[in-house]
Amino acid sequence: MKSGRWSIPGYDLVVFAYHVFVISVIAGLKSELRSYLQMDSSINQFLRAIEAKVSIHNVFGEIHVDDSRLKCAARHAGAQAWYCLEHEDEQWFVSLVTADRWLSESIETDLLHLGDPIDELVDEELEDLDYEGSPLTVKHYRSENMLYTFRSVLPIQDLSSENARDVATSCLLAYEAAFRELGDMMMKNDG
Repeated sequence: MKSGRWSIPGYDLVVFAYHVFVISVIAGLKSELRSYLQMDSSINQFLRAIEAKVSIHNVFGEIHVDDSRLKCAARHAGAQAWYCLEHEDEQWFVSLVTADRWLSESIETDLLHLGDPIDELVDEELEDLDYEGSPLTVKHYRSENMLYTFRSVLPIQDLSSENARDVATSCLLAYEAAFRELGDMMMKNDG
């Protein structure tokens, strides 16, 4: 027995295996973190490109990117409302959201009186923008965050393609154009 040290058969091998395990876990986490940061960076770059494209149309109020989401204020709405482009659960979505129940109900009432489904109104606006993708299905619900939401999944796969930027831009602009004339979405003037 060496002085000051216990001698347990296989102890050094166990300690060595433990260190190898810890190092491999740390290396794996670093790799996952690096991959996540690169993806988050490419998402924000994509959103900033869309921000630049939609801002030239001058149909939104304040526009900004935060938390992997592009938020465009509904310029003339009777209450605060946002058109959003966001990435969630490996999918892209365009939406109109508001916390104001009356604004949401005013939109629903107009849709009821018009007799046209919102999907068709959005598709008509997409046609005007020369969009050639598949039609959007608009879901309407109240989110977990208590926001009245109109939302569609976008057919976007590869962020690096110009087509992805065109699809996102067209869908965001079509949402704005379709909802602009409904309910209390056109209450305020810029003047």
